[in-house]
Amino acid sequence: MDVRRRAALISSLVAGVLVLLALGAGPAGAVADGTPATPGQYPFAVRLTMTGIPRPDGTSYASACSAALIAPSWILTAGHCFHDANRVPVSGPVPYPTTATLNTVDLSRSPGETRTVVAVRQSPSADVALAQLDRPVTDVRPVALATGRPTAG
Repeated sequence: MDVRRRAALISSLVAGVLVLLALGAGPAGAVADGTPATPGQYPFAVRLTMTGIPRPDGTSYASACSAALIAPSWILTAGHCFHDANRVPVSGPVPYPTTATLNTVDLSRSPGETRTVVAVRQSPSADVALAQLDRPVTDVRPVALATGRPTAG
């Protein structure tokens, strides 16, 4: 599979995970296909919590993004989640404190597992980034990535 097709496939996967996490961000729990997700159903889904994100005027704010665990120490997310004060995507050390939480569908009932994001690598041509965790996740299977081409339509 060429790099562009793999990036498109991964981007589609991340978009799906982002929808799942956005729907499940509240205390009611995660939802998949209109049905509440059960504990353990999507342990690879990651919530990124960022604090101290700089603005051009010197102030800062907090935000969140979604991601997917793709290897024990790596997650895949949208590239725009990591940027400088002018919203230009950055690669290298994470520019602000970022926590990755996974292995939970309801943060109010189960805190899940947390890791610190320590580095990010941006795609040069798409809004996709790989983020490195401070230590491996050993008890969660990474999301399965397709090995073949997607079917048309």
